[in-house]
Amino acid sequence: MKKSPEKFERTTEGLRDAIMSEMEDIRAGIATPDEAHAFSALAEKVIRSFEADLAAQFAERAAEQEQYERKEKIRKREAKQLRLAAEKKAAQLQIGYNTEVEVDHAPV
Repeated sequence: MKKSPEKFERTTEGLRDAIMSEMEDIRAGIATPDEAHAFSALAEKVIRSFEADLAAQFAERAAEQEQYERKEKIRKREAKQLRLAAEKKAAQLQIGYNTEVEVDHAPV
């Protein structure tokens, strides 16, 4: 018997469907053991490439998250510095210009 050419999507679902179809062909006696072995080797390579892509995407997202967190930390530190400078300036204006005033702040 000859296998009918089937088109499968190039997605994980399509790969799953292709593997299931190949198993059905083996059970039905349409595919030879050599064809099944070749197909399984190809499927394994495709799965490994999916795994590599997922690992790369995960690493990229982790790096983006780390960069975001660093920028957020810098933004918070700068906002705190601006707030402290504004409070100090307001205190100076209350008691007279050019007078240094210590503003006591608890750690944030």
